[in-house]
Amino acid sequence: GRTPPVTVDSANVSVWPKQNRIATSAPTRLTQGSITMNGIGMRADLNSKQLELLHDSHGSFLPRQH
Repeated sequence: GRTPPVTVDSANVSVWPKQNRIATSAPTRLTQGSITMNGIGMRADLNSKQLELLHDSHGSFLPRQH
């Protein structure tokens, strides 16, 4: 199947368009399909498709419905 997109919900995000990077020190929620991750601070390298929550991170997911 197709991988669902990742949604980033945060504030005060810094963006470096030429490097394809984003970062914030604010509370952040990452959502992808039924998976939700929360943390304080985030950095992302969109070239390598890597997202990292920096502090106090935790997550949850809902099992697939068959």
